[in-house]
Amino acid sequence: MRTARRRYLVFRIHSGATLSRKDASELLKEVSQNEALSITLLVYVPNIMEGIIRCDHRDIEKVRQMLGGPLKGNVITTLRASGTIKTLRNAFPELSDSRKKRNKS
Repeated sequence: MRTARRRYLVFRIHSGATLSRKDASELLKEVSQNEALSITLLVYVPNIMEGIIRCDHRDIEKVRQMLGGPLKGNVITTLRASGTIKTLRNAFPELSDSRKKRNKS
């Protein structure tokens, strides 16, 4: 049996109030528990309410559908999907984690 390939999604939460990382994580847990999906929150920036999640390549369409619906008065939109985090961080520099950058000498 083949192992699952990972896919990464950039998402944005549309809400009346700014959500913390904990609130965003709880919102995503609700989505994953309802459909038994494996979703992991990797990066979340509260001031712009955008982040990166990881899921299985077989579940990517289900994840997009579940994120598209209203959740506790919030709407989550998927901005882009990719097979690597590096591609998403290059496309969305505000989601880059500056602590993990290496000095090139």
